[in-house]
Amino acid sequence: MMSARTSATAAMILLAAALTAPAAAADETVSFDYDIFRRGETLAVWVDLTPVMNQRRMEDLLAGLAVRITLDCRLEKPRRPLPAKTLVAVRTVAILTRRLTEDDYGVQVAGAGAAKYTFTNQLELADCLADSLVIPVTASDTSGLGDRIRLALDISCNSLNPNTVSTTAPVTPPGGGFFDRLFDLFAESVGWGADSYRLVSPLFDPASLAEPR
Repeated sequence: MMSARTSATAAMILLAAALTAPAAAADETVSFDYDIFRRGETLAVWVDLTPVMNQRRMEDLLAGLAVRITLDCRLEKPRRPLPAKTLVAVRTVAILTRRLTEDDYGVQVAGAGAAKYTFTNQLELADCLADSLVIPVTASDTSGLGDRIRLALDISCNSLNPNTVSTTAPVTPPGGGFFDRLFDLFAESVGWGADSYRLVSPLFDPASLAEPR
């Protein structure tokens, strides 16, 4: 998928953003590749999530914990010196799990770009994280967005009890105990143990973007 996009017209944006995770050392940076492209009359965003799965997260996943990746994606119009105006905002949540008894991996994507995948090894999981997450950002004609907008993407990642992790509101799913869920909610609310990243694209004109070939 990535090779097809990179061979598209120069109007497509393919960027590598240097992002620093607050939980990481001050001199440690993480690079994310992403692409903004046209899909019919709408816009979509592809992002390579493999940098999120650092050694800590992979160890958690192998131990049987669920890893949740939350992506808050916005199209913004800068209004200096005022805060940017949010034109479109969507949230996508990806839950990564490993079944110890079956020794396989699952990825459940909820929200924009919902999907579900199952893999038998880590290589297939890595390929999915690198190439399969496409977020539809707009659900209607993009003509009203203007010609100088930007993408803002906030990514957070944490490890949770697989019996209580949820992609939606704080409701205890089947198999999750009340106190387990309460602890997870507290951890989420204070950002305990979470890795956070942020990227902001240069300004672009939606009309200049092309569809991947």
